[in-house]
Amino acid sequence: MITIRKLQVDEIESAIAVIHRASRANKKDYPDDFIDLLNEQHYNVNWLQTMLERKDFFVAIVDDVIAGTVSTNNDEIVNVFVDYELQRKGVGKALMSHIEQELCAKGYHLAKLSANLTSLPFYEAIGYTRVKRRVEQVQSWEVVAFDMEKQLEC
Repeated sequence: MITIRKLQVDEIESAIAVIHRASRANKKDYPDDFIDLLNEQHYNVNWLQTMLERKDFFVAIVDDVIAGTVSTNNDEIVNVFVDYELQRKGVGKALMSHIEQELCAKGYHLAKLSANLTSLPFYEAIGYTRVKRRVEQVQSWEVVAFDMEKQLEC
């Protein structure tokens, strides 16, 4: 069974560990040193503590362990991560369903997100459509991302 709830402060380190493991799913599309840079400089304890102060940050719990994360920035869904070992087991769909309901409760009818190459097929499978393809320069890497959206059934 998958339970979605708000992340607790004492779970921050566990959530960061899940995010770091989940980011390894991107290794077929992005080099290891790029993933390492993101994990070290962006996805760390200080970042998540700041996130908790500013917005709701949700986790998926499977067998009493954090299996994934998701949050929002207004109408944009952000920080969707599912532990690499638990991908393709319904965790991502459960997180997305929950966060879409949260957006509806806040009065939004259109969800937006940014997908990387690895996550693009997942988002398309659950009804998101591509709006724009972007190429961003992150230090020496060119990173491809897709702005996506979905009309919510509120």
